[in-house]
Amino acid sequence: MWPDFSGFLSAYDAVAAVVQNADDLEEVAFSYLAATAAAGTIYVEFMLSPPDLLRNGISYPDQLAALTAAWERSRSQFGIESRLIVTCVRHLGPEAALQAALLASSFTHPYVVGFGLTGDERQFEIGDFAPAFRLARDAGLRLTAHAGEHRGAPSIREAVQCLGLDRVGHGIRAPEDPSVMSFLAEGQIGLEICVSSNLALGLYRRPSSSADRCSRYSGVSRNRRSRLFQHLTSSGVRSGSQDLPARPIWPGESFQRRY
Repeated sequence: MWPDFSGFLSAYDAVAAVVQNADDLEEVAFSYLAATAAAGTIYVEFMLSPPDLLRNGISYPDQLAALTAAWERSRSQFGIESRLIVTCVRHLGPEAALQAALLASSFTHPYVVGFGLTGDERQFEIGDFAPAFRLARDAGLRLTAHAGEHRGAPSIREAVQCLGLDRVGHGIRAPEDPSVMSFLAEGQIGLEICVSSNLALGLYRRPSSSADRCSRYSGVSRNRRSRLFQHLTSSGVRSGSQDLPARPIWPGESFQRRY
């Protein structure tokens, strides 16, 4: 499928390019929510990279409108809730990240609850993205970033401290350094474990390996992320629940907020 992580990123861009207009985006989101609702999921966090769709001529307001329509349809038909984390892409650089943060902070929307950093964590220094994350934090957004997947455990602590993270994407290298595990536990920093990504990229051979390495350490919570574009929280969000909790449900919590 892809020879390495750079190849995976190219494949991701090719998939994203299939979404050509706002109607496509709404249908992709709605179909996904319908499928996950049928599997018993009641809450989903999508990650959206506005520049990917801007390149296809879909404005950021139109992106939000399309996703809002999908969420309202799915909530009405299936009772599933969802929220959005706007992301910047690390290998596009800090200036592009700042532009993404400006978009996320300029359009107040009840579904937009977080700001994140995805992409190739081997590119640029994490501190280069601090201005973008300060802007997002000042706008009231919760913060997450990919760290500790393709770089070692120290990169996790550095990302949390430089960007003021509430959650860490991946973080699977944390067990390499017990002090980093303690740091996460003491700070109640949740991990977004993406088992399918770890397997597809050859980081682990068994589905249980990446999650187990992190969750064995008492006090570190983990989230499940399923398929390519979606984050699922495992704590407090399960089939049979009638309402989302009145207070945030993490460490282990989602970025969901009541309004």
